Amino acid sequence: MKNTLETRLGIFFALALIAGIFIVELAGGTDIFKKGIRVRARFSSVQDLQKGDPVKIAGVEIGQVDAINLGEDKVELILKIDKSAQVKTDSKATIKFTGLMGQNFVALSFGSRGAPKVTEGAELESIEQADLSAIMTKLENVANGVESLTKNLGSENLSNLVGPFVDFMKQNNPRLSTILLNMQTISSQIAEGKGSVGKLINDEQL
Repeated sequence: MKNTLETRLGIFFALALIAGIFIVELAGGTDIFKKGIRVRARFSSVQDLQKGDPVKIAGVEIGQVDAINLGEDKVELILKIDKSAQVKTDSKATIKFTGLMGQNFVALSFGSRGAPKVTEGAELESIEQADLSAIMTKLENVANGVESLTKNLGSENLSNLVGPFVDFMKQNNPRLSTILLNMQTISSQIAEGKGSVGKLINDEQL
């Protein structure tokens, strides 16, 4: 009876352990049972990419970053992807991000239609993206430049720039009015067909 009870308890705990592993697998906590192949891609900078970040094609997740290895002049990524995914030998890998504060991921292109599918250990061509931190630094420099320009063009400086133009308009107001009136008269005469220019525009034979 004792042996039978111990046997039942052992079977119960074994089944509970197996059930727990499958529950964790269904919840996405591990990929022990997921079949896939590993391919490589090398980058000058991985831009804070981490192990476990997703690998996507056209926004659809097909795998994850399995390892990040630092080489002499490049960073090598090991990507574990589904065997069913249509990753070709000429597919290209790019590190992208979902937003300014979003998660980084590796985006793969489809590749050409006639190219063969990748095999275990294949290396994909990589496309380097602009570093987000460098972009933010440039934007910050532009913002600082605009702020400095705004401070320099205060009310006093703006008045110094616009003042001479306003004074010129006031001093030459009669002349400017005469010029505008003459231009209006000339345009009216051209529209009526008067003068050489008016005949040239209105006479179909000319």
